Amino acid sequence: MKIRLAATLFKKPSFGGVIDVLMSITKGPVNVHKKGLTSAVYDVHGRRIVTGGSDGKIKIFESLDDACPVEHIVGEKINSVACRYENVIVATEGTYVHILQMEDGLPDGVVTRFTAEVNHLAMNKDLSKTALCSSDFSVKVVDLSGHDNDRELVFKGHQGAVLSVAFDPLDVFVASASCDGSVRLWDLIIGEETKCIYTLAKCNDPLFAPSSCRLCWESTVGKFLLVPVDKEIKMFERVCWSLLCSLSCPSVTRAYNICASSRDGNLISGGSLDGWIIVWRVEDRQAIHRIRDPSHSRICSLFWHPLDKNLLFANENGSVGLVHSPDHQVFLSIIF
Repeated sequence: MKIRLAATLFKKPSFGGVIDVLMSITKGPVNVHKKGLTSAVYDVHGRRIVTGGSDGKIKIFESLDDACPVEHIVGEKINSVACRYENVIVATEGTYVHILQMEDGLPDGVVTRFTAEVNHLAMNKDLSKTALCSSDFSVKVVDLSGHDNDRELVFKGHQGAVLSVAFDPLDVFVASASCDGSVRLWDLIIGEETKCIYTLAKCNDPLFAPSSCRLCWESTVGKFLLVPVDKEIKMFERVCWSLLCSLSCPSVTRAYNICASSRDGNLISGGSLDGWIIVWRVEDRQAIHRIRDPSHSRICSLFWHPLDKNLLFANENGSVGLVHSPDHQVFLSIIF
């Protein structure tokens, strides 16, 4: 079963350029994953939804109406997933990053290994490379199409566990955010750090980090880098890395945990620790939609559909949902 929330937008924004949302809820709870960090992504064609949870399971849905998803047991807490054609790449609390076949869950190789927990991974635009990060302070970029000893780049410079990574759509940079309080830019061409921005709160362990700081790039040509910092999404200009602006919404009372750029680069979404999903328009940097998860729990995954304006999300309760935004209406569907 699923919850379907019909969200009707008022014609005029009631405050700060944000359009109000009125929701009606019909509830029928069904658990997708156990409570904890939950990841949700589309496959490369946008036809299937792949989720991973702290229960160590991968689930593959044909749609949110799919009552019998394909299920594969990984056996370790899953921190991040990504799709590459008919495979799923899985980052877990273990030190290995595995490739699994979607259809039967059989192993299809190992991407790399670290010496501590793997916290996040991200694919590049053409799916030929993946960036990964770990609590061992390192960032790696692996060429998945390569078959020689030069297929892996290792970047070291962070002085704390690395929380998240993001691949520049032009394949020039990889960005990473760390418990040491820094966001670092790594140049893939010269293989070195090119910029360090201290903008995050420091902490000793990812468990105590103010947020997971899942940063992202503007998705078309990487015009800017977006970084969740407290109750704002900071926008840094490419190359010079100066702060262009900070996106915010007065409804949000706790830190943003994640941000994502729509595939056409026109919209930016942010998910907060108190369950808000905010969508901003890049053109005028105005918040145009705001929707709150009914459980008010941490939004830990945001993923735009590759072909339209549907936004997939997951929360810390193990719930996965879909925000549709056609024209001037928003419809929110949630699996519990």
